[in-house]
Amino acid sequence: VFVAERGGHIRIVTNARVTPATAWSLADDSRAAGQVVALALDPQFAQNHFVFAIYTSSARSGEPAFSLARFRESAGLLAERVIVQDEVQASRGDAAASLRFGPDGKLYAAFDDGGDPGVAGDLASRNGKLLRINADGSTPRDQAGAAPTYSYAYHSPGGLAWDPGAGSWWIADRDTAASARVRAVIPDPAARPGETRGAIRASYALPAASRPSSIAVYGVQRSSASSALSGSLLIASDAGRHLLRLRIDPQNPARIPS
Repeated sequence: VFVAERGGHIRIVTNARVTPATAWSLADDSRAAGQVVALALDPQFAQNHFVFAIYTSSARSGEPAFSLARFRESAGLLAERVIVQDEVQASRGDAAASLRFGPDGKLYAAFDDGGDPGVAGDLASRNGKLLRINADGSTPRDQAGAAPTYSYAYHSPGGLAWDPGAGSWWIADRDTAASARVRAVIPDPAARPGETRGAIRASYALPAASRPSSIAVYGVQRSSASSALSGSLLIASDAGRHLLRLRIDPQNPARIPS
């Protein structure tokens, strides 16, 4: 188990015990600004040991910025860092980003609006967008418009999860300091044949106390012991005080019944 600490460290848990050494620390980066905000393991991790992380650093302008990097794990340490994306403006003090591999083997990365809500709808900016990219940072050939933007507009994406049953993404987005929403993103039916992009299918407000820090889809399980959580969307709160469960409509996987 790989754990990202917002204080700037990546730790590894093996056999239910935290390894003594830190796998990687932002202290190793001279431009570090202090937060690791997202992690994702390569689908072929057992073969290549690649780990991807989004963290904040200082841009050339001195402003906070996101960096997306690839590491190779070896003997409990992360080394051989390769920068995949950088110089993406980050919000000050409460930077948020999410990172996951999709079933197509592509890397999906969502970045906050950099503290400027107006850029979320600006297709020339990577802020406020869910990007779909190759693991080396390039844009997939089938991406609509030959641009990495998969869907938009978001403000502070605190979680990203793939629902294999529905073939869609769920994104937990913190709109303001006091409100948040969860959105279902499906492949856009209006995309041209052979092109890929996403479209927001549904959006639901979350309770005020559920400021999301991460989400996960608990799909339909064969084990009767785990059936109580089957078909659920699980949302962890930012303060770590509770876990919210939302049931997904089995007849409409993009719908959360009231």
